[in-house]
Amino acid sequence: MPWKGQKDPYSIWLSEIILQQTRVEQGWNYYLKFKQLYPDVMTLANAPLNDILKVWEGLGYYSRARNLHKAANLIKTEYNGKFPFDYKTLLTLPGIGPYTAAAVASFSVGEHVAVLDGNVFRVLSRYYGDSTDTFSSGGKKHFQQIADRLILDVSDPALFNQAIMDLGATVCTPKNPDCYNCPLQESCTAYKLNEQNLYPVKSKSLIKRPRYIHYFLYQKDSGFYITQRGEGDIWALMYELPNQVFHDKELAAEHFENIQDSIYDSKMVKHQLTHLTIHARLFVVKTSESFKPEKNWMLIDPSEMSNFAFHKLIHVLMEQYYKSI
Repeated sequence: MPWKGQKDPYSIWLSEIILQQTRVEQGWNYYLKFKQLYPDVMTLANAPLNDILKVWEGLGYYSRARNLHKAANLIKTEYNGKFPFDYKTLLTLPGIGPYTAAAVASFSVGEHVAVLDGNVFRVLSRYYGDSTDTFSSGGKKHFQQIADRLILDVSDPALFNQAIMDLGATVCTPKNPDCYNCPLQESCTAYKLNEQNLYPVKSKSLIKRPRYIHYFLYQKDSGFYITQRGEGDIWALMYELPNQVFHDKELAAEHFENIQDSIYDSKMVKHQLTHLTIHARLFVVKTSESFKPEKNWMLIDPSEMSNFAFHKLIHVLMEQYYKSI
């Protein structure tokens, strides 16, 4: 992996932000592209936000990209473009929490701060047979204290952090851990008791709320209208088609029955986000001469789509439409 063994705090930070909520195989090419376009924090800070969102397109969790830009600009103005590498300073930057700050500080300068991610949770809970609920209010603090104690006794914090994360990712996996090839097998409590699948304990279940969205492709001549989302909700500042949002299935169905003048309506598309299950449909409408778009709508040609950062759901719906014609 291109970020392994990096000492440059900017490169470490970039890789860690990209890999949040993202599989390594998916994030790999995004990391390489960002490094090519924005080789240092100053080039990232000087780039327009829309350009960054466009490069990020398809990776999801777009707040990560917005925070990248905010943090880069803060480093530009407050730290003269020099990327900070100490844990406490890193925590003051947008989008950087304890895990990312620990990763950057330990990997770049060897600061004795312990990382705590899902892999580390799993290794520690199994090794000690610790049934503390990782989703409880004190669970994260409890395991952080264990990790902090351990890292104080090692000479190479970067190597220790990388090793425990890699152990969780490749050996001490969530299902069917490879205990027979684990270097900690002899002293692992869960292995001795054959209770690997009982750890880590997670009591919290995430309830996903439904949201129903009807998108409209209003065609005018050879183009169509787009709009930009505001801040404070999903896909902030991304571009999309004009739409109507419903939080009730019956209201969405009633609205669907009343839609007129559409020359195409798509199949329902189900799109999963962390806290939402979105049910979306696309309706294509040819506008008349008397049609009046909203003030914040923008008329573009289909060839101009690549100039704007659209969230993934728009691409899915548009692809479905173009395949039908």
